[in-house]
Amino acid sequence: MSCVEKIYENGEAVYRDCHTGAPAAAHMPETGPGTELKTLLKDWFGIVSNLSCSCNAMAKKMDANGPEWCQGPGMPEILKAMRTEHSKRRAKRETILPWSETGAKWLVRVACQRAKSVG
Repeated sequence: MSCVEKIYENGEAVYRDCHTGAPAAAHMPETGPGTELKTLLKDWFGIVSNLSCSCNAMAKKMDANGPEWCQGPGMPEILKAMRTEHSKRRAKRETILPWSETGAKWLVRVACQRAKSVG
């Protein structure tokens, strides 16, 4: 089974091989709380994943483990990944948003609710 990730380049979704970064020939539709969180971050804040961040790997883990894991035992791991990525982007001046633990938890919960409503 190949590993394909959806990233955004120039505002458009692009599917790439997780290991090589090469364009993927085919992809499976993604769904789940990780995919929903990436969509929320992009649509509401203009924050997109790239090949150098851990966002795609965490989104896949969230999708695989589901909303219950994300809102329960997985929440500390998700928040740590979000906080780390925020710090990197803040240091590079790629975001002016302040870090908010409460806000990040809320975003994860909204993503989980959206994933549950999608199916």
